[in-house]
Amino acid sequence: MKDKKDKTILDASLLKSLRDKINSSKIFTEDINLKPKMNLIFSVLDRLDSCVKIINEHNLYKIKDDEALLAFFTSAAMLKDAIPLLFREINVPYPFDAVEEPKSHEFFGKLYTTYHCLHKRNVCRESHEIDDDQISCSILDCNTPSCPKWQDNLLGNCPTDDKFFEYLRSLIFAHPFNTDRPKFFLKNEKQYSPWITKSNFVSKDRLIIRIYSNKFDGMLDLRIPFDNFHDYIKSRYNLLKDATIWADTEINMRKQKWAEKQINRNLAPVEILQEIKSALKERFENSYSIDDAIAYLTCPLTDASNSCAVDKYREFVIGNIPALCDSIDSIDETSYENNSFTDALNPQPEKMHKMAHYQLEKIFSYLMNGERLDDMNSFYEYLHMYYQGNDIDSNAEWGVMQAMQFYEDLAKSYVCIKPTMPFTEIKLLVNCACYLEKLNQQEGIIGKALKLTLKEEESRSGNDSESTGLSIMLDKDASLSIRFVDMSGKKAT
Repeated sequence: MKDKKDKTILDASLLKSLRDKINSSKIFTEDINLKPKMNLIFSVLDRLDSCVKIINEHNLYKIKDDEALLAFFTSAAMLKDAIPLLFREINVPYPFDAVEEPKSHEFFGKLYTTYHCLHKRNVCRESHEIDDDQISCSILDCNTPSCPKWQDNLLGNCPTDDKFFEYLRSLIFAHPFNTDRPKFFLKNEKQYSPWITKSNFVSKDRLIIRIYSNKFDGMLDLRIPFDNFHDYIKSRYNLLKDATIWADTEINMRKQKWAEKQINRNLAPVEILQEIKSALKERFENSYSIDDAIAYLTCPLTDASNSCAVDKYREFVIGNIPALCDSIDSIDETSYENNSFTDALNPQPEKMHKMAHYQLEKIFSYLMNGERLDDMNSFYEYLHMYYQGNDIDSNAEWGVMQAMQFYEDLAKSYVCIKPTMPFTEIKLLVNCACYLEKLNQQEGIIGKALKLTLKEEESRSGNDSESTGLSIMLDKDASLSIRFVDMSGKKAT
């Protein structure tokens, strides 16, 4: 059996589950109804991180000094305040507010009733209303209440556990020199606490709080078992499960709404993309790739010689739209992020020249859709400065320079790119060149595979090459499928 000193009071995974659930969807930081709640929610989550750690490290069984004791109760007090505030913010009922509910008095109800009886006797003794021998003791112990009918009186003026914990918090560290706010005090009563300590020979495994009052001479000692504090804090902390259920419900409600609207695939390609863009906006997802696709499919060409290359690239992009629709209709963020459409939009050959990746990064980072160079004289001045070894401080000019260098290194074999073109057209043509280069490289692979496969088949079939052939297929993602076919119709491998 685990020693009580080593017992973990709070399960840190409950806090992590709530945080992970909230971080799993953008609705909490983007939705107009949820976004205002997040300042408090994130503050609670961040504070509880340290509270859980401190409470677990400094449970009352192993505390040895006042510093650790105060750290424990400070963290416990923050946790006690955080949970009801969190529940009110997310409109989930907090189950321990109702005074009439016995569960609201589960941990400190007996202690309060004992306190109430003994406190009344002390006051009566000071006014000589009862004799000294009628006072059973001057120590409050919630396991041995002085009043045998504590359950009968519990639901009257008895404060809830939360309210009584606030009273204990005031005595322990918040207001030990002036505790006067509890509603169950006598009129104008003030209490003071000179010290708190752990168990002594009279009471084991208890926290002892000494109390003075301006309403009677002498003192009272509250003796509270450690487990009462531990279990009270744990009962509040475990409510995070309900908060996680709330977050999950919020996500599922919106997913259900999104799923009701499927993409209309009978529209023209650009109209389909515009519908996808609207769906992504509703889900608070970015649509940068969709914006680029629409721009590339609608961009007018200033050089007709590029038409054939652009048509091939556009057909390839359009061929990948159904897979994009599937990922949108599935309401799966991971599927959308990992679908093949973005790769189809920006294809890259397997083998490229030395500076290709740098050039592509600057082209697509610095050249904004809808813009172009306004002053070609300025561009040529920058170009002259560059060849003289000077730095270029204009992103647009530098992006065009990289596009022209990419054109010289690779793209001129497929398209014609000019620095005077709109930036959208330049990027479109760069993508066209990458796509066609990728196809050419794969055709080289086809040729090698063809020779190898025919050679192997000739060896297998005794050089009867007339009964054999190859089926070569280009998939939508520009990858190749090559298979050997027995022309007699018996088998395919």
